[in-house]
Amino acid sequence: MFSDDAIKLLRNLPSEMDEVAPYAAYICDDIGMEKAEFLAHCRKFRDLGYARILMLVDLDDGTPKGSAYARTEKGDVFLTLSLGPGWKDAV
Repeated sequence: MFSDDAIKLLRNLPSEMDEVAPYAAYICDDIGMEKAEFLAHCRKFRDLGYARILMLVDLDDGTPKGSAYARTEKGDVFLTLSLGPGWKDAV
């Protein structure tokens, strides 16, 4: 259903419950993926409910600072069914 690169990306997205979500460029650098490919995969994951877009805000003054993709609970379930229950420990 998804390429190894797509699965690697989904595994490396922050959880929507995490307090910090990095910008796409940081994740792309980490996993060696071009931003266009990153965005294409994220749009597919978003459409399936495996990821969603978060608004990033400055914690000091509340001003918007951009957006980032995050993995949803449905994305976690998909990875558990695809990779097994230990996938989070292997990231």
